[in-house]
Amino acid sequence: LVTGASLGASAALYARRLYAARSRGQTAKRHGGPTLASADPALYPYLLEKGTRPSEPLQELFAAVEREPRARMMGSPDEAHFLGWLVELMGAKRVLEVGVFRGSTTLALASALPQEGEVVALELNGDFCSTGRRYWDKAGVGGKIDLRLGPASESMRLLLAEGGGGSFDLVFIDANKADYDDYYEQAL
Repeated sequence: LVTGASLGASAALYARRLYAARSRGQTAKRHGGPTLASADPALYPYLLEKGTRPSEPLQELFAAVEREPRARMMGSPDEAHFLGWLVELMGAKRVLEVGVFRGSTTLALASALPQEGEVVALELNGDFCSTGRRYWDKAGVGGKIDLRLGPASESMRLLLAEGGGGSFDLVFIDANKADYDDYYEQAL
């Protein structure tokens, strides 16, 4: 059951953080550039409530991550919804996610894949992923997620050496920003 209250609390927290960061002149991932949340602080919770339908495990994961250190690094609820929608729209079967953090977008991607689908998820810090793993299993998609720990550039080179080139329908890059060029080139 998706309730406006549960989405509204998450959305309100996100909107408050966005505006507080902007007032301090910050431009971190969750605080930079135009987003749905930047349109109007009152509009974002409404858009989430009416425009997204996250599963119960995904809602619970968002709430759990908000209590963890560095919660601002989590992908926003609308981002997770959009990525899941893209996977469904494309009929994707195999997704590469570069940068998992706490696993909210990983859960959204895996949930949108068909039963035989797979998310190859690359993350440097296994401690961060422990939060998401509990909810991946609760949602019944843990078996669709191939989590590989280590530097993403090295993991991508290994994937290419294993014959993984050209085998992904979608690549989502959200990791160490300094290495984006390398991730992008290897993803091609």
